[in-house]
Amino acid sequence: GQNIFSGKELRMSILQGLVISAGLLSLYFYFMHQGYELKYVRTIVFNTLILSNIFLTLTNRSFTESVVKTFYYRNALTRWVISISVGFLLLINMIPFLRSIFQLLPLTIFDYFICLIVSVLSVGWFELFKGWQRGSRHSLL
Repeated sequence: GQNIFSGKELRMSILQGLVISAGLLSLYFYFMHQGYELKYVRTIVFNTLILSNIFLTLTNRSFTESVVKTFYYRNALTRWVISISVGFLLLINMIPFLRSIFQLLPLTIFDYFICLIVSVLSVGWFELFKGWQRGSRHSLL
């Protein structure tokens, strides 16, 4: 059988997972150290994880082209995955019954913003890496 990923893509995917994990663990340790309730910290980590996966879906559409360029690629599945993920996240955060099932708490707007920033940073570095790689490739030609 043929592998889905090349060795390079697999290593990059593992690195992406490690960077996202570092972002999530940093949030966890920071908020726990600040004395926040475990349920609140779990909510922050959960939201950041889902947001990171949404951004990962966008950035990994290509391991070489920018997310801006790939945004225009036609892929109905991507739209569905992102729509369902965003919808799921909104429903869980806005409907108290669903929040209680997942044992989450409502966050402040500022903490939602922190989730967004950490997820963008945890995934966004890859966009910078792809840009650097494209620039290096062109300078070698």
